[in-house]
Amino acid sequence: MATHCWWRKKRKRSSPDRATARPCFEDPELSDWQQYQDKVALVVTSTTGQGDLPDSIAPLFHGIKDTLGFQPNLRYGVIALGDSSYPNFCNGGKQFDALLQEQSAQRVGGDVIH
Repeated sequence: MATHCWWRKKRKRSSPDRATARPCFEDPELSDWQQYQDKVALVVTSTTGQGDLPDSIAPLFHGIKDTLGFQPNLRYGVIALGDSSYPNFCNGGKQFDALLQEQSAQRVGGDVIH
């Protein structure tokens, strides 16, 4: 299911800032991901159990791992959410980042672990 998130995008000095709608997927599927092969994707995920991916995003992770492989044109970011009192803090996001690095995707920015 896709909802729309609003992002404020900076324009040139002569034009005002404008909010732009972007799709946000609550239960993403591999076909959703494939639309971003030559674009920028932002993965926002928590961690459940003993460092596992949530049920809502695990099928996407495994689909990317088992089906896609090499993704050198993909630019991405990961925001990993978790509780720092647990030993596998933010492991869901770390797993996603490691997978995309293995597939030669290009991370935009640094780690965002919260």
